[in-house]
Amino acid sequence: MIRAFNQAQIRRCLQLVESAHRNVYAGAGLTALMDVRGIYETVAGFLHFEAKLQALLEEGDLQKIHDFVSARSFSTRLEHLIEVAGTKDVQATSILTQVDRMAKARPEFRKEYDHLCEYTHPNSFGAFLYFAQPSDRGSVVTFSDAGPDPKEDLRWVLVGGHLLSHLVEALERIDAALPGLSDRGREQRPGQI
Repeated sequence: MIRAFNQAQIRRCLQLVESAHRNVYAGAGLTALMDVRGIYETVAGFLHFEAKLQALLEEGDLQKIHDFVSARSFSTRLEHLIEVAGTKDVQATSILTQVDRMAKARPEFRKEYDHLCEYTHPNSFGAFLYFAQPSDRGSVVTFSDAGPDPKEDLRWVLVGGHLLSHLVEALERIDAALPGLSDRGREQRPGQI
């Protein structure tokens, strides 16, 4: 189940970075920035998962590990689905909690994330100031679909791509621990594996 969870996260990141790349070169920089924000959230969520998983691997209780990975695989914020699951263990952790925990790996992570949020939400930077260029007096507004600075949008796509290195490092740490987990499983349940 651990490798299946990891594979889903890898595929999500690949789809987001590919979409951001396509969008920025198609002149859809705003949606590229939204994709990059998704990368930030995915990396933060995965590193949060990895930290909790490593603690459980250290403890060595196979049932707790299984239950944790299953709960994270099916995590949700939707109350009716939490009720269907019959356990609060599937309740998703707030993304802001996960983002804030990224400070050790990347001190500017929260500041960068908040910047991307300004473009994701229909606030000034995510709507009016992204597409509109008011004149000095404000009486004339010129619009552009490409946004104020396409090169800046591309820079954010590259930063998002680079951010994936944190996910790769976490995947490598998890992969390094899996042989020991398999050995422990064989010891605890010799006839079942």
